[in-house]
Amino acid sequence: MSKPEFRRLERIEVDRLFNVYDHRIDLKLDDRVTLLHGPNGSGKTVILRMIDALLNARLSYFERIPFSRLAIGFHDGSAIALHKSATDGNAATLKVYENGKEEHSAQVRLRTEAERITASIGHLQHHPTIPDAWIDTRDGKLLMSPEVISRYGDLFSQSNAEGDSPRTPVWFQSFLKAVNTHLIEEQRLFQFGEGHRDRPPRRRYWQSGASALVSTVVEYGHEFRTRLADTMADYGRQSQTLDQSFLHRLITAKEEMTVNELVCHISDIKKKTDELKNLGILEETQASPIPVGMLEDIDSTQARVMTLYVHDTTAKLAMLDALKDRSLLLCQAPVFDKVLAEFGTWTKIDAFEAREGSDVPTALLRRASVFGQLRWAHACGLNLCSEKIRIPRFLDEGTWQVDREGLIRAAAAGLEDELERCIGRLPKVQPWRQVRGHDVLEVLRIGLRNVLGDLPSSVGVSGIASVLRAAGRLEGTTLLDEIRRWEETNPPYLVLRPAS
Repeated sequence: MSKPEFRRLERIEVDRLFNVYDHRIDLKLDDRVTLLHGPNGSGKTVILRMIDALLNARLSYFERIPFSRLAIGFHDGSAIALHKSATDGNAATLKVYENGKEEHSAQVRLRTEAERITASIGHLQHHPTIPDAWIDTRDGKLLMSPEVISRYGDLFSQSNAEGDSPRTPVWFQSFLKAVNTHLIEEQRLFQFGEGHRDRPPRRRYWQSGASALVSTVVEYGHEFRTRLADTMADYGRQSQTLDQSFLHRLITAKEEMTVNELVCHISDIKKKTDELKNLGILEETQASPIPVGMLEDIDSTQARVMTLYVHDTTAKLAMLDALKDRSLLLCQAPVFDKVLAEFGTWTKIDAFEAREGSDVPTALLRRASVFGQLRWAHACGLNLCSEKIRIPRFLDEGTWQVDREGLIRAAAAGLEDELERCIGRLPKVQPWRQVRGHDVLEVLRIGLRNVLGDLPSSVGVSGIASVLRAAGRLEGTTLLDEIRRWEETNPPYLVLRPAS
């Protein structure tokens, strides 16, 4: 008996993914390997999950993904497409094509994940304001998705296996039977493992046998802190060794840089140290033995001193290059563009920035820092009514303006003057170090409700946090320099798009 011929994926098209991206992907059927590459946050993983969801008739997945059309073409000229309604996020049109002609079409409803789980587990109710959260009506406990999976794994798996097939047309189910495609997902936000040998995992979501599922973000955070501590210890030892041997090496030193060379190197050193200070990696560094303005008058001995100083300082800072790169990738991620594209309205954003005279991130920090300064003052020992520091109460949804006077009065409870003096004495630091992450998200959520967009009231802080996709940039990192050098010596290969 001959084996049935299955349709092979040949082309994938996604329009307006995250309301931003249009993707066209042609699969390399002859090579049997297709590499998807692109910036973090552009939708590589989401596209694969969309394919998996459509080919397994799990249409509920598409309810929470912003896009307008997903089309999957096959080697025999057939195709399936899902067109999402622009006005009703729970409605879509499902289509099947044969030889370029539309054969079938039907309107479908995209049942939400909460509806699907609640249908399988009767005593769970979806939380009215927190996405991916449910209330167990038997004991009133709040359960997040991992905890639901842990408690009700069998029922959840059965629900997943059934998919949405009862609500999809018969012709669609028949079409899918001729598609033999499997996707294997590797967890990115969770990972299995024993944790580090010197400590238990920070948070366990569920346990199977000897291994536990732990938060990848938490694990990476611990890894970064460990790397930071180890690197700074190595930096300290290297600095001590060079400083202690400086005079001995100076006696035998012969190299003398010119004044122009010294000025150039010292300028580079200052630039690097300023970057490291701004990232919080270095606090204070050793000043140049001779100010740049006095280099024109140095003698031969002083030139050797400055030359050795430049070499030593350069060697010390080189030990921090990898750490600086990691910090830049974390701190410079342009995630606001992703959030604004998904939840904001550009006409409102443009109008607001014109009125405000600054961009949204700057305005966001300005508002969040008002609450951050009060929390900082309270942490410094000033007896404030911390429970009165409630952002929705003092941040007007219609104007996105902070009622600072009312906030000070409510929090200080008669100590307004003392609170103002305390705020005035707070250290001058980077704005991001003044605010609490949850406060920033709450301020942003209120702004997106009216001034910056039309955010539904059902989307809470956790909903905004879920789309803060890492969109790392390489500008200013040693990694980018190494990639560019490799590209120059290995034409015609390009790892990154050409520099503009």
